[in-house]
Amino acid sequence: MTRTTIALIVVGVLVFTGLWWFLVVGGVDARVEDARLRGQDLELRRAGVELQLLRLQEAAESSAAYSRALDEIGLSVPETPAMDRFIEDLHALADRNGVDVVAIGASEPRPYIGEPPADVLVIELDIALEAQFFEMLGFLFALEDFQRLVVVDSISVNPGGGADVGSPTFEPDVLTVNMNARIFAQSSPVLAGDGGGA
Repeated sequence: MTRTTIALIVVGVLVFTGLWWFLVVGGVDARVEDARLRGQDLELRRAGVELQLLRLQEAAESSAAYSRALDEIGLSVPETPAMDRFIEDLHALADRNGVDVVAIGASEPRPYIGEPPADVLVIELDIALEAQFFEMLGFLFALEDFQRLVVVDSISVNPGGGADVGSPTFEPDVLTVNMNARIFAQSSPVLAGDGGGA
């Protein structure tokens, strides 16, 4: 073999190796790099989806809390005055605490005027109760946790169950309590006078 032949074989092998490297190994490197970039892109997308999922979960929890708060407001300040329900619940609360409800008087619902302004109706109440001291005290504490919002404006307390001191019906351990209070309802067009009649 001549030097020219050997040189041509070596050059051919080098060219073949270069082409093989460029086409096979270089292509693999490009595919590996492409796969690595696609992996990074998928990881970024996964992180974005996880972030969106986290935000949706937080929104759902916030929405659930908001819904619970609205439900509580709906119980505290119902859409209608619901006086029958209020009177039943008040009697049940009084019975649980050993208090007699003597009388309940209620005004017509009227728009609330006060600070801060609110789009609600107010119903003024006059409530007369009788009970012994600790039962009455328990009732008043229970009224603070009452399902319906009740604002007590004034309380007057008299001993003797409403009888005069010298009277044979005078009971020194029984208190008569007269309470001025307010309850509220969400304003409706018919009750507020903004809409038509029935």
